[in-house]
Amino acid sequence: MNKEIERKFIVDPRNESYLALIHDAIATIENRYYLYKAGNVELRFTSLEKSNGEFDYTLDRMHVLNDELTLRSKERIQISKSEFEEMLTLVLSNNPITKPVIRRSYDVSENPKLQLKVYGGDLDGLVRAEVEFDSLEDCHNYVPLEWMGEEISNTLIGNDITLPDLSQEEFNENLSRYLKKF
Repeated sequence: MNKEIERKFIVDPRNESYLALIHDAIATIENRYYLYKAGNVELRFTSLEKSNGEFDYTLDRMHVLNDELTLRSKERIQISKSEFEEMLTLVLSNNPITKPVIRRSYDVSENPKLQLKVYGGDLDGLVRAEVEFDSLEDCHNYVPLEWMGEEISNTLIGNDITLPDLSQEEFNENLSRYLKKF
């Protein structure tokens, strides 16, 4: 089991620094679904399309360890394509209009680990900078880069787990609230 300590920041999709970072970067395309989410626990499964066209499939168990969503335990296992498809069938049988959280992920730096998450589909327009840390001290002392906007770690658009539950109107209202500040 790993611990995940992270903070998330809104990014203006028109920002030149952000656009320069992803211009020639290679993205991993993620399609994420939720099998279970209640209390402080979530089970999610994801297909990841790599730049070479190959796919990885994962199942994650996440457990929030503090009063915020910044510290979580994370257990990840690789699953097969058929296991992914069986879980997807199960999720869709319970709710046929379930949509994935679709995003492109770009690795920017390793220390601290910084990734840009660019959302698509119904979540088009959302861009987040996600920063992972080795310690809570590093997390609390982090100074965001100048092109990063407001921290959104504990907001409705700051976490993938809350995104599928938002209506299109709620998503647009939340997104515009943070993008207005640019």
